[in-house]
Amino acid sequence: MATVLVWMMAPVNEEAYEEFLSLGISRAYPSRDRVESPQWVTWLRSSRRKCVLLGTSHSKWCTDPTFRAALEDRLRNHVNVVILFLDPTKSAVKVRAIEEATGRDTVHEIRTAIRVLWTIRTELAPELQARLKLYVWEATPSMGVTWIDDRFMVVSHILAGSMNVTSPCLLLEPGRYRSEHQGLYEKYADNVQLIVRKFSTEITVGNVHDFLPEEHH
Repeated sequence: MATVLVWMMAPVNEEAYEEFLSLGISRAYPSRDRVESPQWVTWLRSSRRKCVLLGTSHSKWCTDPTFRAALEDRLRNHVNVVILFLDPTKSAVKVRAIEEATGRDTVHEIRTAIRVLWTIRTELAPELQARLKLYVWEATPSMGVTWIDDRFMVVSHILAGSMNVTSPCLLLEPGRYRSEHQGLYEKYADNVQLIVRKFSTEITVGNVHDFLPEEHH
């Protein structure tokens, strides 16, 4: 009751709340590692039509023991899944690798994760393979995105010189309230689509060995 009274007596809080809603912000996390680990796979399992994962290495997904079963379950249920890795052969990853020089081999992690996902894909039935698309992308590595259907997305911001798991994280939904500006969900959706369309290369049988760990060459 005290909380409600304070809220009612502070109109500036109500204005801020309405502004957050108009921008599509449903929840904010101070860092990505504050999201409970099982929640990521729960979000994946909630997809009904599409799931887009854009990030650097996706190593957390690949080491989650529940990820593969959830992924295959969604593919069998006609969900199209797109996974984009930062291109381990281009220049952007070199900058990110220097920033993450804390015992992590960024390039090797990306290549290893690509091998994991490519192996999963090759072991799927052909009709399921067609629903799982893998890409590498080359652009400013400034965010990670988990985009579920057209319902919500989780966006984390990569901070220069910091590990990805320390990045601030927002849960965004399409703007439900009128606003003179484009909501954050819509803005990030446009950017992800731009990255897929203009700055990405699909991983195929013909080029996959360019992106696998060096010992596979």
